[in-house]
Amino acid sequence: MRTLGWILVAANLIGAAALYFGRDGGDAATRGLGRGLGGLLAALALVGALLLWWGDRASGRGIAFFVALAILVIPPACLMLFKTDWGLTLLYPSRRGIPKPGPAARYDFPNAATREVALAVIMQDYARVESLIKMEKPDLAARDELGQALLGIATHHTMIYGAKTENLIPLRLLLAAGAVPRPDDAGPDELMISKLAQARDDVGTAALKMLLDAGLSPNQLDGNGLSVLFHDYLTPDAARVLLANGVSRAARDPRANRQDWSPVTHQVDVGNWATAHLLLESGIPVDYASPPGTRFTLVMQQAESQASDEDLADPSCRALVGVNKVQNPGS
Repeated sequence: MRTLGWILVAANLIGAAALYFGRDGGDAATRGLGRGLGGLLAALALVGALLLWWGDRASGRGIAFFVALAILVIPPACLMLFKTDWGLTLLYPSRRGIPKPGPAARYDFPNAATREVALAVIMQDYARVESLIKMEKPDLAARDELGQALLGIATHHTMIYGAKTENLIPLRLLLAAGAVPRPDDAGPDELMISKLAQARDDVGTAALKMLLDAGLSPNQLDGNGLSVLFHDYLTPDAARVLLANGVSRAARDPRANRQDWSPVTHQVDVGNWATAHLLLESGIPVDYASPPGTRFTLVMQQAESQASDEDLADPSCRALVGVNKVQNPGS
């Protein structure tokens, strides 16, 4: 007990010295905070040391050891609570289940020329991208440490918020240089077709059209065996391009208890009213149930009960409610 106490005193003093004599930083509001914490830590260490010394010399004062340990353990306990994942989860239960962010890309391609092209794409230096592709002959099939190919990086570049027509230049240059789109060019965690399914503007849909024309399959299935038409964030803009470029309208959900769902049923279930309505108007059935429409009715009733007033005011939502009434006049 005594040994543990003196070890904690030493640890607190070391921490106090590091905070007090460390490099000053921060803005005007936070500058000097480290020295203040260092002084507090030194004071706690001094109080703990005095209690240990008193308890070691005064008979019947064993309680002093427990008080000293309680004081000295406060700083390391706070450090663990605020600096470790499990400590933060204990303080903030809402963090439970939140996945950790993945590693940041360093664009470590097998050769320097390919990395330079990737960095030029990220920096939006289009002239340099063109020059490097022509002069340095980057490896168009290579992948970085995260499994991304140049086409995947250029595609992501077209999907960023506020992307402009100029953002399509790297993708166009790479395709013209002979790059062939592969399903996993965006990395192992997301299919290219799934990334492009979230296109919400002319730039994103143009990128989708370019890659489909270059050979990207619209019928690539994800890890659950699902068509892109079942993507939770499929946008109407992307759906139009996919439907015009050969995506299978007969796609089914292979998962248990959902084998009679169609893409329309699924998009209703996730509240994508505009996408569901567009798919329905393109000729995709409401479901594959027997009798037809019974699964759609159940899903639609649940989705309608959970819809907000804004959702219910959406023309696509109102149209689907009307379809449901036709399917099930008693609803």
